[in-house]
Amino acid sequence: MKKIIVLFALISFTVGLNAGITKEEIYNTNPQVFEQLKKDLKDINTIKTDEIKQAYLDKQINDAVKLVLSNKELLKNATYAVIRNGKILKTSASKDADGLSFWHRHNPDVANPPAENTCVITNPVWDNVGLYATNDTCGWMSYQLSATSQYNNLPRPLVTPTIYLLPETDDNVIENLYPGVAYDVDLLDIKALGIHYYYDLVSNPQREIPFRNHSIVNDTIAGIVTFYNYNDMTLIDKNTDPFLYTADWDRFNTYYRPTEYSVYNQNIMTLKSGTYIPLLVTGYFMTDNWWEGFTVILKWFRVNVENYYLGDVAVEEHNQADLANIIWNNHQIKIELANSVNPANTSYELYDISGRLIKKEYLSSHQTTHNMPTLTASGVYIIRIKGKNLSLSKKIVFKK
Repeated sequence: MKKIIVLFALISFTVGLNAGITKEEIYNTNPQVFEQLKKDLKDINTIKTDEIKQAYLDKQINDAVKLVLSNKELLKNATYAVIRNGKILKTSASKDADGLSFWHRHNPDVANPPAENTCVITNPVWDNVGLYATNDTCGWMSYQLSATSQYNNLPRPLVTPTIYLLPETDDNVIENLYPGVAYDVDLLDIKALGIHYYYDLVSNPQREIPFRNHSIVNDTIAGIVTFYNYNDMTLIDKNTDPFLYTADWDRFNTYYRPTEYSVYNQNIMTLKSGTYIPLLVTGYFMTDNWWEGFTVILKWFRVNVENYYLGDVAVEEHNQADLANIIWNNHQIKIELANSVNPANTSYELYDISGRLIKKEYLSSHQTTHNMPTLTASGVYIIRIKGKNLSLSKKIVFKK
């Protein structure tokens, strides 16, 4: 870059001294350097043009997402919207509106899978993490462009979709999507709003190719994850390639960490119970001149996460509730096990609301009483009973 600047300055200075100088004369001065300079200047122009184009595209998408997320009725009653220049052109509640489908499904290898649009977390071990995990019960976010879709006939094809997972609040209003976070909605960035998001790298188009071929594209619901730091990537889901990304995985306090499980010295985290919105974003440029307009296409649905591992879901709702009973009286924890449960292989664990393990011990009999450890603060805690084919939790409120 310094060489380019110096050469450009020298050429400009020379031209300033002699306005009649021609580029042929400059070329004859040093043909090799002149040709390299032309190439470098062309590359700089291409890079800057691409940056401006991407900034324009980001703004069109961000404005469209803001328009949908801030419309309570639209977000609730529809699952598809087409937006151009800040105006909604079309909405629909159809799963496959205009030949573009976006839905949730479970791994077919899972025995007795949960209901559709339901993610169940019971046993967060590394083997259960990832796109091909046999025991994964969070399932996939899948999308597909049909061969008969009207979008196949566009002069310019749809851009490769990106999927974002967003938390939801009762209000369904963008200003309240993320309580406790100071966020200027006028400067909305969809990447910053997502818990995580999936997109193709330019050099690794593993989503674009099947999308163009009308195949189903799958990305996991990352209910069980471990995180790393690698450039702008701070969250990885096992076997997800290209990787799953997030701007700040802990920003919205949607994951419990740490659990007792870890891999590569990184703690495995579990998604908290609640409702989440998978959002698919694509669209197309109106003309060959990208600055003349971009049509944004959004599709979304809701996924309910049920985290039994750390007590988000009451123990009496769990299908193993008849194997154990937890009784709490603010001073002691009484645990009763069914006769079919071996106490020697069953542990009692106490966590704070963030998922930090406070105490763990194995049980000595089918009926045991445990004193609360010395705690510094009143608040919500989680009792968990874990054994062979047993994983039950109960949320308690401790008052000092």
